[in-house]
Amino acid sequence: MPPIWGIKHNINLVPKAFILNRSAYRSDPDRIKKLRRLVEKLMMKGYIKESMNPCAIPILLVPKKNKTWRTCID
Repeated sequence: MPPIWGIKHNINLVPKAFILNRSAYRSDPDRIKKLRRLVEKLMMKGYIKESMNPCAIPILLVPKKNKTWRTCID
């Protein structure tokens, strides 16, 4: 564990504030279309389902050849 520093950070939450749910970076429109088609296909097959979490981050996990996962963020 890292040493305890003298600085304490906190985030003050505002009651009833809206949570921003949008991409941090813009993506290529063609890439977005491909990802959307892939997600729709996976949803139709029942491999994935839509998240009901209001703080969800649009992300897709893709298996690599070495059995690890690669993330594709929209």
